[in-house]
Amino acid sequence: MSSIACPEAPVQVSETSISRREISDACRAIRSGWSSHERESRKTLADMKQISLLFNTMDLSGFFQKMAG
Repeated sequence: MSSIACPEAPVQVSETSISRREISDACRAIRSGWSSHERESRKTLADMKQISLLFNTMDLSGFFQKMAG
């Protein structure tokens, strides 16, 4: 039995016959309770994670060799 977690929720739900729509509705209900400040903070964090992932995929070895040499 696997477990399903809403990214916004601190708890996981054991999967029985839960549909994607039910999960989506539960996540939407959690997000609707957020303040505008919390929404902005979470958006900023998500943006920073995306930038970090982008940097992790870039090969900068050539750039650093040019800068050093």
